[in-house]
Amino acid sequence: MFLSIWTNYFADLPLDEALKKIAGAGFKYAELDSLKHFMKNGNTPGKILKIKSLCEKLGIKIYQLHGYFGAYLEKNSHDWDKQIELCKKEIKIASELGIEIIVMHPICPEKVNGKFRKTSISQYQLLMKNNICFYKAMINSLEKYGVKIALENMPSDCNCFYSAEELLELMDALDSERFGICMDTSHLQVSNQNISRFIMKAGDKLIATHISDSLEGKYLDLHLMPLFAYDGDGWIDWFSVRDALDKISYNGGFNLEIPKEGAMSAPLPIREKKIKFAHEYLSEFLEKKF
Repeated sequence: MFLSIWTNYFADLPLDEALKKIAGAGFKYAELDSLKHFMKNGNTPGKILKIKSLCEKLGIKIYQLHGYFGAYLEKNSHDWDKQIELCKKEIKIASELGIEIIVMHPICPEKVNGKFRKTSISQYQLLMKNNICFYKAMINSLEKYGVKIALENMPSDCNCFYSAEELLELMDALDSERFGICMDTSHLQVSNQNISRFIMKAGDKLIATHISDSLEGKYLDLHLMPLFAYDGDGWIDWFSVRDALDKISYNGGFNLEIPKEGAMSAPLPIREKKIKFAHEYLSEFLEKKF
Protein backbone atom coordinates (compact mmCIF):
# COMPACT_ATOMS: atom_id res chain seq x y z
CA MET A 1 0.00 0.00 0.00
CA PHE A 2 1.41 3.38 -0.97
CA LEU A 3 0.52 7.00 -0.21
CA SER A 4 -0.94 9.15 -3.00
CA ILE A 5 -2.89 12.39 -3.50
CA TRP A 6 -5.44 13.77 -5.99
CA THR A 7 -4.00 16.59 -8.12
CA ASN A 8 -7.17 18.64 -7.59
CA TYR A 9 -5.70 19.64 -4.22
CA PHE A 10 -3.94 22.27 -6.34
CA ALA A 11 -6.88 22.83 -8.70
CA ASP A 12 -5.99 26.48 -9.23
CA LEU A 13 -2.54 25.63 -10.63
CA PRO A 14 -1.57 24.31 -14.08
CA LEU A 15 -1.00 20.54 -14.00
CA ASP A 16 2.79 20.78 -14.26
CA GLU A 17 2.95 23.19 -11.31
CA ALA A 18 0.57 21.03 -9.26
CA LEU A 19 2.77 17.97 -9.85
CA LYS A 20 5.87 19.92 -8.78
CA LYS A 21 4.16 20.95 -5.53
CA ILE A 22 2.98 17.38 -4.86
CA ALA A 23 6.42 15.89 -5.53
CA GLY A 24 8.01 18.63 -3.44
CA ALA A 25 5.90 17.51 -0.47
CA GLY A 26 7.39 14.01 -0.78
CA PHE A 27 4.64 12.18 -2.67
CA LYS A 28 5.72 9.54 -5.21
CA TYR A 29 2.22 8.80 -6.54
CA ALA A 30 -0.73 10.92 -7.68
CA GLU A 31 -4.26 10.59 -9.01
CA LEU A 32 -4.99 12.89 -11.95
CA ASP A 33 -8.19 14.88 -11.38
CA SER A 34 -9.22 14.76 -15.07
CA LEU A 35 -7.84 14.72 -18.62
CA LYS A 36 -8.87 18.30 -19.38
CA HIS A 37 -5.21 19.35 -19.61
CA PHE A 38 -4.67 16.87 -22.44
CA MET A 39 -7.98 17.21 -24.29
CA LYS A 40 -8.29 21.00 -24.57
CA ASN A 41 -6.77 23.04 -27.41
CA GLY A 42 -5.22 20.11 -29.28
CA ASN A 43 -1.67 18.65 -29.30
CA THR A 44 -2.64 15.78 -26.98
CA PRO A 45 0.42 13.63 -27.92
CA GLY A 46 2.80 16.50 -27.22
CA LYS A 47 1.19 17.22 -23.85
CA ILE A 48 1.39 13.54 -22.89
CA LEU A 49 5.12 13.41 -23.67
CA LYS A 50 5.76 16.61 -21.71
CA ILE A 51 3.93 15.43 -18.57
CA LYS A 52 5.50 11.96 -18.71
CA SER A 53 8.94 13.54 -18.98
CA LEU A 54 8.18 15.87 -16.06
CA CYS A 55 6.96 12.97 -13.89
CA GLU A 56 10.13 11.02 -14.63
CA LYS A 57 12.22 14.03 -13.66
CA LEU A 58 10.22 14.59 -10.46
CA GLY A 59 10.18 10.90 -9.50
CA ILE A 60 6.39 10.77 -9.33
CA LYS A 61 3.96 8.37 -11.00
CA ILE A 62 0.42 9.24 -12.10
CA TYR A 63 -1.10 5.80 -11.63
CA GLN A 64 -4.80 6.69 -11.37
CA LEU A 65 -7.31 9.05 -13.01
CA HIS A 66 -10.73 10.34 -12.02
CA GLY A 67 -13.04 9.97 -15.01
CA TYR A 68 -16.82 10.07 -15.47
CA PHE A 69 -18.75 11.46 -12.47
CA GLY A 70 -21.99 9.53 -13.05
CA ALA A 71 -24.38 12.24 -14.22
CA TYR A 72 -27.77 10.78 -15.17
CA LEU A 73 -28.00 9.46 -18.74
CA GLU A 74 -30.97 8.16 -20.71
CA LYS A 75 -30.04 4.84 -22.28
CA ASN A 76 -29.31 5.04 -26.03
CA SER A 77 -29.70 8.83 -26.06
CA HIS A 78 -27.25 11.12 -27.85
CA ASP A 79 -25.68 12.00 -24.48
CA TRP A 80 -25.38 8.28 -23.64
CA ASP A 81 -23.51 7.50 -26.88
CA LYS A 82 -21.38 10.64 -26.57
CA GLN A 83 -20.34 9.76 -23.00
CA ILE A 84 -19.38 6.20 -23.96
CA GLU A 85 -17.17 7.50 -26.78
CA LEU A 86 -15.62 10.06 -24.41
CA CYS A 87 -14.87 7.32 -21.86
CA LYS A 88 -13.24 5.19 -24.57
CA LYS A 89 -11.09 8.16 -25.56
CA GLU A 90 -10.10 8.67 -21.92
CA ILE A 91 -9.14 4.99 -21.65
CA LYS A 92 -6.78 5.38 -24.62
CA ILE A 93 -5.19 8.58 -23.30
CA ALA A 94 -4.87 7.08 -19.80
CA SER A 95 -2.97 4.14 -21.28
CA GLU A 96 -0.63 6.47 -23.16
CA LEU A 97 0.08 8.26 -19.86
CA GLY A 98 0.84 4.94 -18.15
CA ILE A 99 -2.26 5.20 -15.95
CA GLU A 100 -3.53 1.82 -14.75
CA ILE A 101 -6.86 2.69 -13.11
CA ILE A 102 -9.67 5.11 -13.97
CA VAL A 103 -12.11 5.85 -11.14
CA MET A 104 -15.66 6.37 -12.37
CA HIS A 105 -19.05 6.81 -10.70
CA PRO A 106 -22.02 4.58 -11.45
CA ILE A 107 -24.79 6.31 -13.39
CA CYS A 108 -26.93 7.84 -10.64
CA PRO A 109 -30.60 8.90 -10.59
CA GLU A 110 -31.73 12.12 -12.20
CA LYS A 111 -31.56 15.27 -10.07
CA VAL A 112 -34.76 17.22 -9.34
CA ASN A 113 -34.36 20.69 -7.77
CA GLY A 114 -30.76 19.88 -6.91
CA LYS A 115 -31.52 16.55 -5.18
CA PHE A 116 -31.31 13.01 -6.50
CA ARG A 117 -34.67 11.48 -7.35
CA LYS A 118 -35.88 8.79 -4.93
CA THR A 119 -35.69 5.31 -6.41
CA SER A 120 -38.26 2.53 -6.14
CA ILE A 121 -37.17 -1.10 -6.43
CA SER A 122 -38.13 -1.19 -10.11
CA GLN A 123 -36.29 2.09 -10.81
CA TYR A 124 -33.20 0.79 -9.02
CA GLN A 125 -33.31 -2.42 -11.06
CA LEU A 126 -33.52 -0.38 -14.27
CA LEU A 127 -30.62 1.80 -13.12
CA MET A 128 -28.57 -1.33 -12.43
CA LYS A 129 -29.34 -2.71 -15.91
CA ASN A 130 -28.39 0.60 -17.51
CA ASN A 131 -25.08 0.69 -15.62
CA ILE A 132 -24.30 -2.84 -16.75
CA CYS A 133 -25.03 -1.93 -20.37
CA PHE A 134 -23.07 1.33 -20.17
CA TYR A 135 -19.92 -0.14 -18.68
CA LYS A 136 -19.96 -3.34 -20.73
CA ALA A 137 -19.59 -1.10 -23.78
CA MET A 138 -16.08 -0.25 -22.54
CA ILE A 139 -14.69 -3.75 -21.98
CA ASN A 140 -13.06 -4.08 -25.40
CA SER A 141 -11.27 -0.74 -24.96
CA LEU A 142 -10.16 -1.64 -21.43
CA GLU A 143 -8.73 -4.94 -22.64
CA LYS A 144 -7.07 -3.35 -25.67
CA TYR A 145 -5.29 -0.67 -23.63
CA GLY A 146 -4.69 -2.61 -20.40
CA VAL A 147 -6.63 -0.24 -18.15
CA LYS A 148 -9.09 -0.97 -15.31
CA ILE A 149 -12.16 0.96 -14.17
CA ALA A 150 -12.77 1.29 -10.42
CA LEU A 151 -16.43 2.07 -9.69
CA GLU A 152 -16.84 4.30 -6.64
CA ASN A 153 -19.35 4.03 -3.80
CA MET A 154 -21.72 7.00 -3.71
CA PRO A 155 -23.05 8.98 -0.73
CA SER A 156 -26.46 7.77 0.38
CA ASP A 157 -28.26 10.88 -0.89
CA CYS A 158 -27.73 9.44 -4.39
CA ASN A 159 -30.19 6.72 -3.28
CA CYS A 160 -28.12 3.96 -4.91
CA PHE A 161 -24.65 2.37 -5.09
CA TYR A 162 -23.54 3.35 -1.60
CA SER A 163 -23.03 -0.19 -0.25
CA ALA A 164 -20.47 -2.87 -1.07
CA GLU A 165 -23.30 -5.26 -1.93
CA GLU A 166 -24.64 -3.00 -4.69
CA LEU A 167 -21.21 -2.53 -6.24
CA LEU A 168 -20.47 -6.27 -6.03
CA GLU A 169 -23.77 -6.97 -7.80
CA LEU A 170 -22.57 -4.67 -10.57
CA MET A 171 -19.14 -6.38 -10.62
CA ASP A 172 -20.75 -9.82 -10.94
CA ALA A 173 -22.91 -8.69 -13.85
CA LEU A 174 -19.99 -7.05 -15.68
CA ASP A 175 -18.01 -10.29 -15.26
CA SER A 176 -14.66 -8.81 -16.27
CA GLU A 177 -11.31 -8.53 -14.50
CA ARG A 178 -11.14 -5.01 -15.94
CA PHE A 179 -13.53 -3.74 -13.24
CA GLY A 180 -13.03 -3.23 -9.54
CA ILE A 181 -14.21 -1.02 -6.67
CA CYS A 182 -12.98 2.37 -5.44
CA MET A 183 -13.74 3.03 -1.77
CA ASP A 184 -14.52 6.63 -0.84
CA THR A 185 -14.30 6.87 2.96
CA SER A 186 -16.19 10.17 3.28
CA HIS A 187 -19.03 8.78 1.16
CA LEU A 188 -19.21 5.78 3.50
CA GLN A 189 -19.08 8.01 6.57
CA VAL A 190 -21.84 10.32 5.34
CA SER A 191 -23.93 7.22 4.52
CA ASN A 192 -23.47 5.83 8.06
CA GLN A 193 -21.72 2.75 6.66
CA ASN A 194 -19.12 0.66 8.51
CA ILE A 195 -15.90 1.28 6.57
CA SER A 196 -14.06 -1.82 7.79
CA ARG A 197 -17.03 -3.99 6.85
CA PHE A 198 -17.10 -2.41 3.38
CA ILE A 199 -13.41 -3.25 2.91
CA MET A 200 -13.84 -6.86 4.03
CA LYS A 201 -16.91 -7.30 1.86
CA ALA A 202 -15.22 -5.80 -1.22
CA GLY A 203 -12.16 -8.02 -0.73
CA ASP A 204 -9.95 -8.42 -3.77
CA LYS A 205 -12.36 -6.32 -5.85
CA LEU A 206 -11.09 -3.26 -3.99
CA ILE A 207 -8.47 -1.75 -6.32
CA ALA A 208 -8.56 1.98 -5.48
CA THR A 209 -9.33 4.40 -2.66
CA HIS A 210 -10.42 7.98 -2.08
CA ILE A 211 -9.30 8.71 1.46
CA SER A 212 -10.71 11.62 3.47
CA ASP A 213 -12.39 12.53 6.75
CA SER A 214 -15.39 14.70 7.62
CA LEU A 215 -15.16 16.16 11.12
CA GLU A 216 -17.77 15.20 13.70
CA GLY A 217 -20.99 15.26 11.69
CA LYS A 218 -21.88 11.94 10.11
CA TYR A 219 -23.80 13.61 7.34
CA LEU A 220 -21.17 16.09 6.12
CA ASP A 221 -19.24 15.00 3.01
CA LEU A 222 -16.29 17.31 3.68
CA HIS A 223 -13.26 15.48 2.19
CA LEU A 224 -10.66 16.58 4.75
CA MET A 225 -7.35 14.99 5.74
CA PRO A 226 -7.58 11.95 8.06
CA LEU A 227 -8.10 13.45 11.50
CA PHE A 228 -7.36 10.59 13.93
CA ALA A 229 -10.03 11.73 16.37
CA TYR A 230 -13.03 9.85 17.69
CA ASP A 231 -15.98 10.62 19.93
CA GLY A 232 -18.51 8.03 18.77
CA ASP A 233 -20.35 10.28 16.34
CA GLY A 234 -18.94 10.21 12.86
CA TRP A 235 -15.18 10.29 13.27
CA ILE A 236 -13.36 7.62 11.25
CA ASP A 237 -11.31 5.05 13.17
CA TRP A 238 -8.30 4.97 10.86
CA PHE A 239 -6.60 2.14 12.73
CA SER A 240 -9.48 -0.23 12.00
CA VAL A 241 -9.43 0.94 8.36
CA ARG A 242 -5.72 0.13 8.13
CA ASP A 243 -6.25 -3.26 9.77
CA ALA A 244 -9.04 -4.15 7.34
CA LEU A 245 -6.91 -3.14 4.33
CA ASP A 246 -4.12 -5.35 5.67
CA LYS A 247 -6.49 -8.28 6.13
CA ILE A 248 -7.51 -8.24 2.46
CA SER A 249 -3.85 -7.75 1.39
CA TYR A 250 -4.70 -4.48 -0.34
CA ASN A 251 -1.62 -3.21 -2.19
CA GLY A 252 -3.00 -0.19 -4.06
CA GLY A 253 -2.95 3.51 -3.31
CA PHE A 254 -3.98 5.11 -0.01
CA ASN A 255 -5.06 8.06 -2.09
CA LEU A 256 -6.00 11.38 -0.50
CA GLU A 257 -9.02 13.03 -2.12
CA ILE A 258 -9.08 16.18 -0.01
CA PRO A 259 -10.22 19.10 -2.20
CA LYS A 260 -11.73 21.00 0.74
CA GLU A 261 -8.30 21.14 2.38
CA GLY A 262 -7.01 22.57 -0.88
CA ALA A 263 -7.88 25.17 -3.49
CA MET A 264 -11.44 25.60 -2.25
CA SER A 265 -10.45 27.00 1.11
CA ALA A 266 -6.75 27.61 1.79
CA PRO A 267 -4.05 30.02 0.54
CA LEU A 268 -1.22 28.34 -1.40
CA PRO A 269 1.50 28.64 1.31
CA ILE A 270 -0.80 26.97 3.84
CA ARG A 271 -1.70 24.19 1.40
CA GLU A 272 1.98 23.47 0.79
CA LYS A 273 2.62 23.11 4.52
CA LYS A 274 -0.51 20.99 4.99
CA ILE A 275 0.43 18.32 2.47
CA LYS A 276 4.02 18.13 3.70
CA PHE A 277 2.62 17.39 7.14
CA ALA A 278 0.07 14.95 5.67
CA HIS A 279 2.83 13.09 3.84
CA GLU A 280 4.92 12.91 7.02
CA TYR A 281 2.28 11.60 9.42
CA LEU A 282 0.46 9.35 6.97
CA SER A 283 3.71 7.74 5.79
CA GLU A 284 4.44 6.88 9.41
CA PHE A 285 0.88 5.64 9.84
CA LEU A 286 1.13 3.30 6.84
CA GLU A 287 4.52 2.09 8.09
CA LYS A 288 2.83 1.33 11.46
CA LYS A 289 5.12 3.58 13.44
CA PHE A 290 2.07 4.41 15.57
